[in-house]
Amino acid sequence: MPLELSWTLGALPAPAAAEQDQGGTLGRDIRFDGAFAVGAAGDYLTVDDEAALDQWVRICLGTNPGEYRHDPEFGVGVPSFVKRPDTATNRAQLRQRVVAGLTRDDRIEDVPQVEIDRVQLAGGQSALRVTPTIVRNRKEQR
Repeated sequence: MPLELSWTLGALPAPAAAEQDQGGTLGRDIRFDGAFAVGAAGDYLTVDDEAALDQWVRICLGTNPGEYRHDPEFGVGVPSFVKRPDTATNRAQLRQRVVAGLTRDDRIEDVPQVEIDRVQLAGGQSALRVTPTIVRNRKEQR
């Protein structure tokens, strides 16, 4: 079943906290929703499975290529498209970058559909809502 995620520049939903002791089939990552979350014991909270994949997708979409020195090709660069004109060419280029950027991860087999909508946020600011439909790689699951 495809996984559908919606990401809007400037309005990132916080990922759900996962249990600390569960091993995930889609990976585990440190929870990050604008700041690192720390538990009562002082350790970083983590996310597992779907929440880890969701968090990775949101970070990948919001990162411009070249921002991470250790992997300059990482990132889709949705923020760089926000102020561009809303043309078929720009939408096609963004779709291509979403598919190429997300399928670099072994957990993702395919991105058959990418919906792109221009939305107005409070205060009249323009944003892009990017909703990729993701087919998880079944080989990566236990």
